Amino acid sequence: MLSDFLAWFLALSILLLSPALMAYSLEFQDSEVQRVWLTLKLRDEEGMLVPYADVRIDRLTSEGPVTVARGVADKYGMFRVMLVLPRQLVGRAYDPSSGMVREVFASLNLRVIAFKGELFSKHYFPVDPTTLSHPLDSISKTIVLRRITPSKGIGLTSCNLPSPVPYQQITWQYTEVLRFYIVSYIKAKYDYPIGAKIRVQVKYRFWSSYYNLCPSSWMNGGYTEITLDRSLSSSYFSGMKRVKLKFEFKYIFDRYISGGPGIDLEEDVYAVDTSNDPRGVRRKVSLWDGRGVTGTNYYDTPPGDSTGIPVTGGYFYTFRVGVSFGYPVGVSVNLGVDKKPTPQATLKIVNTHPTRTARTYDGNRNYLISYTTLL
Repeated sequence: MLSDFLAWFLALSILLLSPALMAYSLEFQDSEVQRVWLTLKLRDEEGMLVPYADVRIDRLTSEGPVTVARGVADKYGMFRVMLVLPRQLVGRAYDPSSGMVREVFASLNLRVIAFKGELFSKHYFPVDPTTLSHPLDSISKTIVLRRITPSKGIGLTSCNLPSPVPYQQITWQYTEVLRFYIVSYIKAKYDYPIGAKIRVQVKYRFWSSYYNLCPSSWMNGGYTEITLDRSLSSSYFSGMKRVKLKFEFKYIFDRYISGGPGIDLEEDVYAVDTSNDPRGVRRKVSLWDGRGVTGTNYYDTPPGDSTGIPVTGGYFYTFRVGVSFGYPVGVSVNLGVDKKPTPQATLKIVNTHPTRTARTYDGNRNYLISYTTLL
């Protein structure tokens, strides 16, 4: 009798642990949720593991950060947690890599804070359900903890700390995302599909009486991603023109206490994704003389032809946006702006000259700035 019960229990256990059943149970009534196994590998600047570091993970909502996980890394410097994140469909877009139309979801922005003794790290990064397997996928990140360097020595100063704490302030800022130059016989237009993603750099600083940093300098904290909730296309521009395109995004100043040893408080400035991006659009059109353009990275467009150039971006921040917050913060920060590859936004160049070839020079290694002339 006992053997029959053990056999039944074993069969039931195998059935319940089967991948197909687990996937089905996760999928059931779960289309609006993305589960992610997130593994953080904590290392110092020399690449050595950092065991038993404190870790906190925040999800950045349009109203501010929400803590989704806390814990301590293991003896191997690993921190692993399953995150249950919202999965918000914003539209469908053509994927040139597969030749298919795919669903596009809003990116979710996370903030990781890790510390142990004099080692500290803060890292912002997006999780994009568009590129993940649903309902469950995994992501691995290496987090580098750096030693805090005091300005004059340890414990020689008492900071006059700002208040209140915690505190947040919101501002909306027009942010340059594209700039192009054209000459006569050239027509150009831009096309941003729904679900296109703009990367905006994050900066942070902290206040520490212990380390005599009152405050520290602004430091790079990674980036957040803004997902466009509508498509934007222009008519054709022609003639000797310079065109600047700006989108209006929401920015948050966040002052808080993370609990890092020797750190009194921290201040972050970042762009946040909303359900209404971009809220506003501005473009500035001016004259250009067409002179002084050279380079080794370019596209040629023969007479009468057209070219669609992905304005995709990579790892180089192209533009700078000055974000200012008023009283009682009184802070101004310059943040870098870039463009994520998928879904692709394009700049279409049409050469109407009957005999001359048009050449479009890359002005910044990712065509967010470009110059088109005639050879």
